[in-house]
Amino acid sequence: MRHSWIAWISWIIFLAVCGALGVGGYRLGIALALWDRPGGSGVIGVLWALPVIALLGLAWGRITPWAPPKTMKSLLVILGAVGLLMASCAPESKFLLDPYIDTCFDPGFDRASFDRLHPGMSTTEVEAVTGAPHFRRPPKSWGYVLPGNPDLEWVYSSDHCSFLGDYAWRSYRVGFRNGAVVVVSQDWLYD
Repeated sequence: MRHSWIAWISWIIFLAVCGALGVGGYRLGIALALWDRPGGSGVIGVLWALPVIALLGLAWGRITPWAPPKTMKSLLVILGAVGLLMASCAPESKFLLDPYIDTCFDPGFDRASFDRLHPGMSTTEVEAVTGAPHFRRPPKSWGYVLPGNPDLEWVYSSDHCSFLGDYAWRSYRVGFRNGAVVVVSQDWLYD
């Protein structure tokens, strides 16, 4: 009786460690997203933690008084493999094989030309460098608001271009005030 009680406590400790790894994976994923790293988002961070949890489960089963049955070991290996597969294509995160898969660009838009934009340029100068924008609109008062208090926003990219799913996308926007650039924005958006 005492032997099985110790085994249950050891597995509860193991599950607590797995929970901590999952939370840690979530935080790591968010940190990667903030640093514009491919594979960054909370969802993908948790999924990257699954293989580690599966390996820990296999190791824990070897050192605890109650080892998991062979079917549980197989389940842990499958969990790790599925976690890796899901992590590579988790929704609302960067698709690891092609981070720009869900970003819609106008024909002829060149991402490298966007790097040449800087505050102080006129609308004519911006259009000569990057071409016509996807949208010209007043700045939003909700959602993704540009800093610098612009009175006009040019948008060069949008979301939902992937047939495979809904992933993070790269936003390219320029904010103007009184006809001059006040902000140039290139952000990964996870919506």
